[in-house]
Order: sequence, then C-alpha cells, then structure tokens
Amino acid sequence: MQNKKVVFVLGAGASHSYGYPLGYELVESIVTKFNPSDSLFNLAEVEIFKKTLQQSKLPSIDAFLEKAENFKEDIPYSKIGRYAIALDLIKREKLNNLFKFGINEDLYGYLWSNIYRHYSALWDGRIAFITFNYDLSLEQFFYTVLKKSLYGNALSTEQEKELKNNVMSIPIIHVYGTLGFLKWQNNVNHAREYEGKKEVFTRPGYVQAAADAIKIMRNEEEETDNLKEARKLLKEANYVCFLGFGYDEINLKRLKVKEILKPGQNIMGTAYGLGEGQKATIKAYLDHKIKIFGGEKEGNVSFLKRVFTYF
Repeated sequence: MQNKKVVFVLGAGASHSYGYPLGYELVESIVTKFNPSDSLFNLAEVEIFKKTLQQSKLPSIDAFLEKAENFKEDIPYSKIGRYAIALDLIKREKLNNLFKFGINEDLYGYLWSNIYRHYSALWDGRIAFITFNYDLSLEQFFYTVLKKSLYGNALSTEQEKELKNNVMSIPIIHVYGTLGFLKWQNNVNHAREYEGKKEVFTRPGYVQAAADAIKIMRNEEEETDNLKEARKLLKEANYVCFLGFGYDEINLKRLKVKEILKPGQNIMGTAYGLGEGQKATIKAYLDHKIKIFGGEKEGNVSFLKRVFTYF
C-alpha cells in the first residue's frame, strides 16, 4: 500500500448495498410509510408535510428540508423531516446486511480486503472518508471487522478501549450529521446497538436522539466544523475518489471542490446512472479536474477494480 493520502467521498450509493435507500427511495419510503402517533406530532401537519414533500419532486428529503427552512407556513417541516429520516434509517440498521454472503457491490468488504494487512492506515492519516450519508454503517463495519480480526470475541477492558479509540480515530466526516451514537461509540442515554430492534425504533427517545444529530443547512454559505475538516482533507489528499456520489451542485459547492482540488491530484469517481451529457457537465463544472469517470452501469467495486491503483 502506498504512503500517500486518499480521501473517499461517499454518497448514498456507497451504502445502498447494505439496505440503505438512495435519495428518491427515502422520499418514497417516508411519504408512504411514515405514520407517527398523534402523541408525537399533529397528524394533519404530518399529512401536509408528506404531500408537500411528494409534490416538490425534489431528488432528496435533504434538498426539500433545506428549501422548507424558508417556507412561511407554520408547519414544523424540519422537526417532522428529521424524525422521519431517523426512524426510517434506524429500522435499516441490520448487522447481517454488512456481512452476509453474496452482497452485490460490497464496497466496505472490498476496501477491507485491500487494507487489512495495513489496517493502521485507517487512522494514521493515509485513508479518510467524507460522507453525505447519515447512517453509521461504515463505522459499525470497521468496528466489527477490526474486533473480529484482531481480538475475536473475548476482549479485555484494555483491548475494548484500544479498539474503540482506534475506530473513533478513523477520519469519517459526516457532512450533514449522523444518527446519534451507537453504544460502543458513546454509551450515553439513548445510544443503541446496530440492530434495528423494534424496542429501539418504537421508543421516541431513541429516534429523537438520532434526529437531533441530523444537520439541516439553511443556505449554501452556512459553515460547519465538519465542512471545514472535509475541505482540509480534500486539500491534503493525493487521491480523491467519489463513490456512489450524485455530484449535486450544492454539495460540490459546499465542499468547495472547484477551488480546492488541483490538477496534480488523482481525482476520479463513479458515475452510475449518469449519461455522457451529465458527465460532461460535471467535468466542465470541475474544470476537467476529474480525470477518470466510471461507466453508466458500473458499480463502486467494479470501478475500483478497474481504475484504482492506490492499493
């Protein structure tokens, strides 16, 4: 493995193989399945929320909630939306989905198969992740494979502490926040196991704790510590690889990739579902700094196997 720095920029397509939805799938799921009790929300407001979301035809609920920040209605769009996102995604937390055999385009597994002999690269500065996903599947995956590979099942208190510290040291920057804490990360009130158990998502306290950790941006110029850290990683990287990413213009602007990325960096990305015209538009927007694009039907692992020489 090279001693250079690589940053993986992850979109919804990066965790899709593990049971998580793409942007439009999450919109559909919330519109059709989100039915909270009247003790949590005004149900008439929830119906207005769902109908407005559906008829907005925006590509993701994130985009909708950002627009809703400027609505003049007396409807708690952000509160309802963040709770709906958290509830939907927590239900999808299934450990078996990360490790079952036959996963199509098993990105996490492919990355691990290439770095397990040099696993310290995950926290020594050589590998970093910038993700636009809320879910904690990547953190849970690395926690589990490192535990099972290095310690087995019977850990001493000192080993558990070492494992936790190492995994928490992996640079995984969630641009728009997370779903709160898993118990191994921080055993605070309403921290949970990564299992999607009914006793968790049927208790409003757990869901609300996750919802509170989701960040809805009010405008393109809003700054956060996570954005600053993400830009720093991009600036210092030798390789930048976009995986499962949709190249939304707002996300690119927030990362300031047009200003930060330089011609000398190795910049590449998947383009699943994108036509040649769309790829040409993205390349032009980024001043043709992306040198390699994946094919319209090429997944994350197939793309990495074909072009990624870092390992």
